[in-house]
Amino acid sequence: MKKLIIVVVIGVIACGAYYFVSKRNTAYSPSPTPTPEAINPAPSSGTANIDIQNSAFSPMTITVKAGTKVVWTNKDSITHTVTSDAGAPQYFTSRFPAGGTFGAILTAPGTYHYHCDVHPEITGTVIVTQ
Repeated sequence: MKKLIIVVVIGVIACGAYYFVSKRNTAYSPSPTPTPEAINPAPSSGTANIDIQNSAFSPMTITVKAGTKVVWTNKDSITHTVTSDAGAPQYFTSRFPAGGTFGAILTAPGTYHYHCDVHPEITGTVIVTQ
């Protein structure tokens, strides 16, 4: 009987750990309201670039047209992620080392708040228009 209880407890712990790890990227972290100077106009081309430098997204907020490929470049010397917050029109996530890049084509209009899972204080916003 003791062995059965131990097996059940281990199974519950393993299932809980799996659930926690698989859901950790969807936690919502509200971003501060950007100032008007931080908002960039929608690019006329199909690509918009965001740098991660000095542990910050730059620009912090950008506006793009639907279908634009947004490319994040890690210019820091440490690993970062780019992960959309819960409630974003599309989900995206990527972990990449110093010098690495990540691109996502955002087709659904709306506001995408995102963050770095490794450093949750690093946040940004992409506004996608028609």
